[in-house]
Amino acid sequence: MKTNVANVLIGIVVALIVLSLSLFVVDQRQNAILFQLGEVVSVKTSPGLYFKIPLLQNVRYFDSRILTLDAGEPERFITAEKKNVMVDSFVKWRIV
Repeated sequence: MKTNVANVLIGIVVALIVLSLSLFVVDQRQNAILFQLGEVVSVKTSPGLYFKIPLLQNVRYFDSRILTLDAGEPERFITAEKKNVMVDSFVKWRIV
């Protein structure tokens, strides 16, 4: 009787682990790409709960918001006319 209860508990734990490995969530600020053996299977752009095959498929998340990369401090350059110019640069991008 005790071995039956132990076997059932082990089965439940294994089932929960497999279920947790086969679910993934896409946030509304993210896009997800589902890979199967290194090949793209699908792209998930809408938020929600999705299923995947554990150990065969993996998910890579990308932020879909507008991102900014600031180059830091402005740099000083000298022009051909020997004038000082301060240059500040930044980049904004979004993965669509």
